[in-house]
Amino acid sequence: HFYPVASEYTIELLVHHCGTSDTITQKVDIKKPPVVSLGNDTTICSSCSITLNGGNGMDDWLWQDGSRSQYYEVQNAGTYSVTVWKNGCTVSDTINISRGTVNVYMPNAFTPNGDGINDVFKPVTSEPLQGYHLTIFNRRGVVLFESSDYEQGWDGRFKGTLQPNQVYCWKVVYTISANNDIENIEKKGTVLLVR
Repeated sequence: HFYPVASEYTIELLVHHCGTSDTITQKVDIKKPPVVSLGNDTTICSSCSITLNGGNGMDDWLWQDGSRSQYYEVQNAGTYSVTVWKNGCTVSDTINISRGTVNVYMPNAFTPNGDGINDVFKPVTSEPLQGYHLTIFNRRGVVLFESSDYEQGWDGRFKGTLQPNQVYCWKVVYTISANNDIENIEKKGTVLLVR
């Protein structure tokens, strides 16, 4: 017999044999099967991690690498799966995690006027940059600014003096890792200083 709803049932078996009969009664508790969802397939940046949850209140968890915790921290792209047990029932789920793209945008203008908006020239990035170096030049090729910290931007000054409104050249280099390979990126462009 199939019981479609989790509940407690009273099962009765009636047996007839040679003119006699006997009845056996047993209570059966049908439990809800466990539900686990690792979520939709997703991407991960090279310096980020994702914590997967194998579900609350389970009796046991088994991840693809044999670990048995409720939570699993993911730092690399790959396929991850968990099997869970609850009330004697088991269920599994799998998620594919791929390496995300590093987005780096270099603005084409900035306004170092002290108003707190666009006062420095620096990259806008979707994640921390490794092996980073930014160089700013004037039209004569003089290096006005250098930094190996992607969070430190150029404030439009050279030796403490605010530079004139004009176009300046920049060069930025950084590295990204994708599919266990390291790729060196070099970009060049111009930025307009406007006050």
